[in-house]
Amino acid sequence: MPQPTIPTKEELSRLPRRAVVAFAARCARRVQPIFAAWSGATQEHIAAVDRAISLAEAYAYATADAAHAAFAAFAVDAREPFICAMRRDLELLAQAAATHYWNDDSAVPPDFLGPLWPNGEPPAPPAGPRRWSMPLWTFLGHVLGGCAVFMLIAIPAVLLNLLVTRLAGLQISPTLLIMIEVAEYTLVGVDVGLFVVFILKTAWRTIRDL
Repeated sequence: MPQPTIPTKEELSRLPRRAVVAFAARCARRVQPIFAAWSGATQEHIAAVDRAISLAEAYAYATADAAHAAFAAFAVDAREPFICAMRRDLELLAQAAATHYWNDDSAVPPDFLGPLWPNGEPPAPPAGPRRWSMPLWTFLGHVLGGCAVFMLIAIPAVLLNLLVTRLAGLQISPTLLIMIEVAEYTLVGVDVGLFVVFILKTAWRTIRDL
């Protein structure tokens, strides 16, 4: 039995647009567990990938409701179930497109391609070692960025303080000085408040990703 081959660009170009999207979504669903098992994948990233695939499926199936890189993580023997499933989907879509005269606006029926793994689901990819340092480095980067923004916002408050100090020795209305001081303290208070909220949210996201 000849070894299955990954569908080529020329083969895919013969399919209508929605059929190509349906094919791509099926490929993405098959390699999705590989991404989820990757040590650098956070829950936020996993959810974003799932939403993207769901959006592609919604377009392909007309409902309201890059495989090569992923295969590199597997041994050669482990690729065959993926390629066989891809090849089956492509042949079904090509045959249906030719038989039923599908065009770029023809929706693919949701159950047309059948089970995701017609010959049985292959073994799950082994989970790589979790790199606990990655969320911590991300947190450190966010803290440094937050500090930089905090300092930028604090500059006007420092300038207001210098202005108040300089005007205190002049014949300036006390009311004006009070108003400037209120503006200074308000700016500092808002700056500190936003910084604290940012740090707390970043810390919570880091703890959730650990």
